[in-house]
Amino acid sequence: IPAPHCTEIRSLGRELAAGPQIPRGGTELLPRVCAESVWVRGEAHPCPPISQMALSTDPKWADVQRVPQDDGPDPVVPIHYSAEFTEAMDYFRALLAKDEKTERALALTERVIELNAANYTVWGFRRAIISALGLDWAKELEWVTELAGDNPKNYQIWHHRRCCIEALGGKTEEIAFLNDFLTDEELDDGKNYHAWAHRQWFVKEYGKWEGELEFCDQLLEEDIRNNSAYNHRFFVQRHKTDLSKDVREAEIGWALKLIDIAPSNESPWAYVRGMCGGHKMGSFPNLVEAINMYNERQVTPPHALEFLADLLLEEGGPEKAAEAREQFERLQMDDPIRAKFW
Repeated sequence: IPAPHCTEIRSLGRELAAGPQIPRGGTELLPRVCAESVWVRGEAHPCPPISQMALSTDPKWADVQRVPQDDGPDPVVPIHYSAEFTEAMDYFRALLAKDEKTERALALTERVIELNAANYTVWGFRRAIISALGLDWAKELEWVTELAGDNPKNYQIWHHRRCCIEALGGKTEEIAFLNDFLTDEELDDGKNYHAWAHRQWFVKEYGKWEGELEFCDQLLEEDIRNNSAYNHRFFVQRHKTDLSKDVREAEIGWALKLIDIAPSNESPWAYVRGMCGGHKMGSFPNLVEAINMYNERQVTPPHALEFLADLLLEEGGPEKAAEAREQFERLQMDDPIRAKFW
């Protein structure tokens, strides 16, 4: 169906279920229906699927007693649901109440998800149906993949995806999917929390660590401020290395190169701080050298001032504490948005 006519045809399908009416001004817009087509303005289009037409007129649903939403006797602010949504949910509640796990129940979950993809009860029931009917989880994964682009920040879609992968024992092209998703120019969502959390679960659960650092580097070449890529690199190093002193020093050196490109970028500074965890900052010569170098510049990045203050406090003693205080007072001037914090 050509895109401009989709909504129109669905609407016509629902109107026909209630009986066609001749519009004012003539009959030229009245749709003529046959077994396979709907005619709109003289053009034939395929009939909309029965799932898009009124369930109340479909003989396959004649045995189901609708269960309306119970808002109590006196709802304060009742939500004005569309007729289509109300009908779909009434039938869904009826099937859920009797725990019906059939093909028509599966089709209904798809319809409800199309109307409201955030309904976690429907997603859970859909998984129960697929398991009960012994359906192909690979096909289900293909279906949920089609929804990802339109609902990139939907919790339920990402959780459903995980369930599909678990049912398939991890035998999927998940890394390829995630690479495409996180670099999709149209989506422009390289920091999507759900995608990264899903990626971390997948690589850890199924040991798919190969190429992860290279992918992070690729994203940072495109956007040096992609904090999600820094976070993922730290995740990989934490799970794939012993984070020995040598590893930490090498990673600090890696981050310092990116700091040199964009000194005010907080992400690599946070990465450095994370890599110092459990060790004194002063025990990393390359870091001390960089902090001193940045603080000798006419314009010092706020993060370098903060590191210098922390380094002074680390050394200890009243004199160093006084010097650290001077750095924090300077930060109050240089970084007025966070003056109270400093």
